[in-house]
Amino acid sequence: MQKYHFIHERGDYPLLAAENIFSAWSGVIKKTVGNGETPLYFIYQNGWCRIYSLEKKHQQIASRVFNKV
Repeated sequence: MQKYHFIHERGDYPLLAAENIFSAWSGVIKKTVGNGETPLYFIYQNGWCRIYSLEKKHQQIASRVFNKV
């Protein structure tokens, strides 16, 4: 079973903005640290958007960031 990492939660993300949000959370991070946080999972429920990624991918990015610092 894969574990997931909670990234962000917000109540004003319209459903059609998911592509722009995905681009920011994956593309920009990939350009900055050389590894993108994909796949991302968007869950819309009761007017809120919650974003998750795979725990393994999140840990890879965190390790790269700390190694660069």
